[in-house]
Amino acid sequence: WAPIRGAAPETRRMRAAFRRSPTARAEENRDQASMSELPVTSSDAGPLWHHFSERFRYDWWANETLWAFLQQQHGARRTPAHEAGLRKACHLFGHLLATELLWLGRVERSQDVALPVWRARELSELRTLLGRTRSEWKALLDSLPPPDASRAVAYRNTMGQAYENTLEQIIAHVLNHSTHHRAQILAILRDAGLEPPGLDYIVYLRLP
Repeated sequence: WAPIRGAAPETRRMRAAFRRSPTARAEENRDQASMSELPVTSSDAGPLWHHFSERFRYDWWANETLWAFLQQQHGARRTPAHEAGLRKACHLFGHLLATELLWLGRVERSQDVALPVWRARELSELRTLLGRTRSEWKALLDSLPPPDASRAVAYRNTMGQAYENTLEQIIAHVLNHSTHHRAQILAILRDAGLEPPGLDYIVYLRLP
């Protein structure tokens, strides 16, 4: 994270301690969906990249686990409430995945900047988007040296307004955005009478 001017000494000490903390405590053998480790680009890469590689692995695990649950429910005998909840959940999950690719398109200046983020999608299309988010974000982070985290990225939002943020800020937003919407999806599924899997970060850390 970028430092905050005027932060209290204790706040600065806590933030520095967090940055020095090992954030990859449960390394390999945690990926239930055959996800390979996101490699750090160079041997002297700072904790920022260790942090984001771990967070991306969590993001991919959570998305894969959610998709597997939605697929499992497909074709099962369900009540009208179940059906309505699953439709809402799939719609929001499609938004989550498309937005991850939209932001990648802004960073890479690719055609994904025009990807519709609120269109209804079938499970098969969600599966395709899910694979792309994992492979394409991984390819980008694997190709960039750590200093690129502070590189400014100019882009336009969905209303055509021009903005600029660093790559680090964009990555933080993408991951927070996905976590936020996964929580909404789980609430929708529970309200519909379904029992989705737990997707908390601590659950991921406890995997063997």
